[in-house]
Amino acid sequence: MTRHLITSLIMALALNIGTSSAQTPSEREGLEKAMQTLLTATIARDIEGIMAFTPPRKMQAVAREMGKPLDEAKADLAQIGRDQDAKNGIRVIAGEYDIDQVRFGVTREGRKYAFLPYARTFEQDGRRLELTYPALALMDKGKWYVVPLSDSRILPDMQQLYPDLEGISVPESR
Repeated sequence: MTRHLITSLIMALALNIGTSSAQTPSEREGLEKAMQTLLTATIARDIEGIMAFTPPRKMQAVAREMGKPLDEAKADLAQIGRDQDAKNGIRVIAGEYDIDQVRFGVTREGRKYAFLPYARTFEQDGRRLELTYPALALMDKGKWYVVPLSDSRILPDMQQLYPDLEGISVPESR
């Protein structure tokens, strides 16, 4: 699992988480602000800004797998992300999330989470590619963190790191 955590984080950096739609306006606003900040960081290729939205338990697991203290692991991952950007020449030129399609939920432990569509448009060598997939947003200590579910293994990995997410699944599109 931990090796996959590093791989999924690097993929997210290179390419760049029972529900209901009702939630308080402040939670919705907080999620929208988090998504907009993440999207802005993604387009600007602000690797540290992108990592700021990686859930703490995921970052800690990656640091353990790397055998490094958290701050050192973050610095190394940021450098890996910058190196990949330079090597691949892939740019994120646009993106969007659909806050109107958000599906909020609460785990058995009271953790708030949400699923929403997340799209990014990439450009490399004059070619464009748009990828859309769900994102899992989860609250940890009062802050929204966002995990693009670009790979089917990411949600099970998050459920291992956050056992109270066990049993949740990506809702069907509306």
